[in-house]
Amino acid sequence: MLSKSAGASRVVVVGGGLAGLSAAFESLRNGVKEVVLFDKEKRTGGNSAKASSGMNAAETRAQKEQHIDDTWQLFDADTFKAGHDAGDRKLVEVMSKESAAAVDFLESFGLNLSAIVQGGGHSKPRTHRIAPPADGRPLKNFGLELMFLMAQKAESTPGLKVMTRATVKSLLKEGGAVVGVEYAMDGTEATDKMEAGATVVATGGFGAERKLLREFVPHLSNLPTTNGPFATGDGLSMLREAGAGLTMMDAVQIHPSGFIDPSDPDARVKWLAPEALRAAGGVLLNQQGNRFVNELSYRDVVANSILENGFKVSSAENASQCAHLVLPEGSQPIFPIPPIYIKRGYVKVAKSIGEAADHMGIDASTLQKTLSEYDTAVEKGKDEFGKTVFPSKFNAEKENTSIFVMTITPSIHYTMGGVKIDTSARVLTEGDDVIPGVFAAGEVTGGIHGRNRLVGNGLLDNVVFGRIAGKVAAEQVAKKE
Repeated sequence: MLSKSAGASRVVVVGGGLAGLSAAFESLRNGVKEVVLFDKEKRTGGNSAKASSGMNAAETRAQKEQHIDDTWQLFDADTFKAGHDAGDRKLVEVMSKESAAAVDFLESFGLNLSAIVQGGGHSKPRTHRIAPPADGRPLKNFGLELMFLMAQKAESTPGLKVMTRATVKSLLKEGGAVVGVEYAMDGTEATDKMEAGATVVATGGFGAERKLLREFVPHLSNLPTTNGPFATGDGLSMLREAGAGLTMMDAVQIHPSGFIDPSDPDARVKWLAPEALRAAGGVLLNQQGNRFVNELSYRDVVANSILENGFKVSSAENASQCAHLVLPEGSQPIFPIPPIYIKRGYVKVAKSIGEAADHMGIDASTLQKTLSEYDTAVEKGKDEFGKTVFPSKFNAEKENTSIFVMTITPSIHYTMGGVKIDTSARVLTEGDDVIPGVFAAGEVTGGIHGRNRLVGNGLLDNVVFGRIAGKVAAEQVAKKE
């Protein structure tokens, strides 16, 4: 029986990515004296540390300073439309309304999110990124810097205990309510139990777990993935066992661009080539050097177009369909190419159109024609694929102009299906009844993004519903004290 002395005033958080840490900090900010956060890896961060395109928000201070006329209603409409009108209306509205506060929350950890771009599927520039350093230093990866700062803050925050290499095996239940967790430390078979007044599950999705992919999306299970090997759906399975209902489990997002590593083109795990590359002016080319899609269309549209028009760079049985992605020199003020991309061999810096064509193995005159036609479309403000946003141009008439060349492939990126939650992040059964004592946030949940997620909404979902879960968990604990 759970008593005050056995943990009724404690909040347990399972998962140390952005959703989990947001929940932990919000619980503490709302009066909880003890939060214990479990993460099975040796450090926190999860897939959040790999995010690189930024986070969406409407009606922010930075937008107003840059005279960007945006509203949460426009954002709400864009999100719902991008999800093919399949998202949960109430959840989408909460996320849109709370987006500006989410930016303020992240900036409280020391980030400057005043750089704003317009990503694919957005009607306004609202994807907030880290502002380039004034001293010219290389731009830091958004997710990596964010999770570093949050982890650093966690170490010095009274009342927050972070347990890494600690795998939660199951949820403890009592009379239909979740009252804590059973866990094991890395390298041990023995388990311990920890009781809690409230438990928040924020373990991410199942984009690297082939067993679950085969169960729900067998036709996609052999595609490469941008997910770390830790994205195995642990929390989903635990909540499922505890009686949680599932929703939209066949909604798995294929990101248009995972980098092809020239030294290992058939690697199953791909380094994400972020949406920001296309949002800065990158264009996609087929094997002949011709464009075939609006690069700023919805992710599913772009990914499917690559699968239809792409080419293979390997003779392996499950070789990926690929496309070339090229960026003009003028894209660099918008999204400077991180040096790590070049160091790893993902990006080739060509000094001319001819050198870029040679690297891709295509005819130089074809590439010249393609990029010249693109420049003309930039001047007109529209191209044959319906593109109307042109962040930068190639200046193809110049004899020597730098072009950044890479090869990419569609990859499993995000699982939009998951456990059912309400607007208070409470976990629901199949019949929409609340399971007392347990909350969920982030990619472990379903229904927010419909059948297609907008770039920049993943991190926002984590922050908004992570904070809500932490706040409502704190309120629940307070009632027990």
